[in-house]
Amino acid sequence: MRQDIIKQADEIAAMDFQVRVDREDDHTGPAIYVAHIAEIPECVAQGASPEQAQAELREILVDVIRYMLESGIDVPRPRARAGSAATAQAG
Repeated sequence: MRQDIIKQADEIAAMDFQVRVDREDDHTGPAIYVAHIAEIPECVAQGASPEQAQAELREILVDVIRYMLESGIDVPRPRARAGSAATAQAG
């Protein structure tokens, strides 16, 4: 069962999720970049550059999806560009 969840999490994480990267600057040091997955608000990462934030986010995404699947939580699928969202069931 565990291997099935790992495989499913990897497959879902490889989908085309909407990533947003925001620059945060508090004027006390260098700016940081925060990357978010629009469909999975729990999935957030930061880095010194947009690229680093996105790389960190991709690593975290797999772990978040595995946790959701193991916990029986529906995993949102990437939003269709036209609008409707689907979910992946833990199975």
